[in-house]
Amino acid sequence: IALQRADRFRRITNWLSPPDPWINHESARQRHEPQTGTWLLSCDAYLNWKSASGSHLWMYGKAGCGKTLLCSTATEDVKAHCENAANAGYVVFYFSFSDDRKQHYEDLLLSLVIQLGWKEPGLSMLQQAYEKPNQNKPGQDDLEKILFSCIGSYDELFVILDALDECPEDSDVRQNMLAWLARLKQRAPQVKILATSRELPDIRASMVVIDAVPLSIATHSVDADIRRYTAMQLSRDHRLSRLDQTTKVLIEETISVKADGMFRWAYCQLQELKKLKSTRPRFVKEALYSLPTTLDETYERILIGIEEGLRIDALVLLRWLAYAKSPLSLSELVDATVIDLAGKGNVQVEDRPGLDDPLEILSGLVTIVGSERNEDDLDYVEGVRQDASGSENEKTELTRPRQQIAGATKVKLAHFSVKEYLESKRILESSAKDFHLENTREHRMLSQSCLVYLMHYSSCDEKLSTKQDLIRFPLLRYAAESWFYHSALQGDVQPTRETDLLCAKATLRDWLQVCQPDRTWEKGFGYLGEIGSSLYYASFLGLEQVVGKLLSTRADVHAQGGQYGNALQAASFGGHEKVVQMLMDAGADVHAQGGQFGNALQAASSEGHEKVVQMLIDAGAGVHAQGGHFDNALHAASFRGYKKVVQMLIDAGADAHAQGGYFGNALQAASSGGHEKVVQM
Repeated sequence: IALQRADRFRRITNWLSPPDPWINHESARQRHEPQTGTWLLSCDAYLNWKSASGSHLWMYGKAGCGKTLLCSTATEDVKAHCENAANAGYVVFYFSFSDDRKQHYEDLLLSLVIQLGWKEPGLSMLQQAYEKPNQNKPGQDDLEKILFSCIGSYDELFVILDALDECPEDSDVRQNMLAWLARLKQRAPQVKILATSRELPDIRASMVVIDAVPLSIATHSVDADIRRYTAMQLSRDHRLSRLDQTTKVLIEETISVKADGMFRWAYCQLQELKKLKSTRPRFVKEALYSLPTTLDETYERILIGIEEGLRIDALVLLRWLAYAKSPLSLSELVDATVIDLAGKGNVQVEDRPGLDDPLEILSGLVTIVGSERNEDDLDYVEGVRQDASGSENEKTELTRPRQQIAGATKVKLAHFSVKEYLESKRILESSAKDFHLENTREHRMLSQSCLVYLMHYSSCDEKLSTKQDLIRFPLLRYAAESWFYHSALQGDVQPTRETDLLCAKATLRDWLQVCQPDRTWEKGFGYLGEIGSSLYYASFLGLEQVVGKLLSTRADVHAQGGQYGNALQAASFGGHEKVVQMLMDAGADVHAQGGQFGNALQAASSEGHEKVVQMLIDAGAGVHAQGGHFDNALHAASFRGYKKVVQMLIDAGADAHAQGGYFGNALQAASSGGHEKVVQM
């Protein structure tokens, strides 16, 4: 029975694919030195939080003061506590500026649900969601319901959240997460929240709402940790360890005093000392006397210290590290540096640098972390072991990137403050101004780089059109899965390469072999379903500029194909209001049948897109139209629990008593979905 439960939970975890916070935790523990952070464990505020019922703690401090390290220390302490306590549990989540899957409220919910869902009642609720007829992943409301049920099975639950400030402010992303903290305090008195962040007004206000005790990370406490950390680094480094004791003491004292409570600053200075070409005491002293006083100055020195001939590569790498959706492997970064955007674009494969070059070029600005393993990656890596043909040299070349793609190594910017400096106006007033990054421009560069890489792959005689291509072309998966993400953020520019990719049949097919955005359950080089039109994919992805260009060239708005049948249904499913309006203005038929949901109204209703539902109703879409996955729009909205959409459809004349479809009627659809409020309507 235990094995069956474990297998069931593994399948559910793979289905939900939650972000893994333990990667961030292990990365922090690897940077942790023994005895550092122990002051926290004896601090009255921390001890009271751990022992008092329903208490909450907010640790705040300036950038680079070691908040994540302290959070990891608290996590280890709480783990030990829970092992010796009856019915006590803990969950953790590390928000991360460098990973798009660790920035949003839903990412947090997914992770916490899986951390707690291995026992009842969580496991049964997850199994029920997994076995639903449409097998759509649970939405935000469903995840909250499951999470609160899981929490209820504990007498005491520690919730540890690091870097709340790395949850983005835009689009109410952070506000949604902070509002949840208030609900958590209100509904789950057994929960104890520990959160870390910089001191920002919205976060402070939220901490007041949940009555969290504020704990400022004192400079003097961190300074003692910095001294210990510095001493350990001096004893471990093969060059600095040979310094005489007097010089070592001078380094410890200078760095701990000048750090002013900034672990990040101390780390950077030690990295620079390790690079000294000579460790003669007088050279070390000169370096210590000229240390930069701030993180800004530190980053400026690192950047202008990059060799002139490597600065273009450095800028390219920084761009990818700052704006990629998720951390990239060394092999992916290496391929990113050989993409030439001039003219039609080219990938200069013969000029690939070594795998370690990114780490050497950006020493002090980047860090290596583990990666979340992808079971499909491991499958095809095993296939390469068995099937790769050719010379031993060719097999060796496959082995090197294989290790990266299989999840051994990912690279990210070492700290949030690095990206903040690169984007700031301050860098424009410094000697490092050539490294300034601007959000829209950089997304444009990344989108175009991904598209050039895909076109290079499509035209390459060496491609095998099998999973082995994901090894031979290291950036292929990222480019295929992310070009449209960056395109949507690149501003008002002519989408020439986007339309080139979508309108060329061979290139379109090669892209879809790697990534089918409308069939995310199909992994790379699996079953290739019915291919839609170029307008269909642009509409599904919500690429307004591309849709506009295609419509201006008289693209067929009625063309059938793809998982959702036609462009209007695809755009409606995605909730892309502007695209829906553009398509209707171009003559798209709101009554058109076909695709997974039968019609556009059912597609929009199934995802709760209220504005699109209203647009379609206003355009005359039939609320009684039959067909598709849920048989009609009302059944779709009822099953998914979208109360407002249900009311909109009823107001438009939908018959709540109509019989038919998988569920029989709307009441049974709502009951099957477990939505009491919709049932009561």
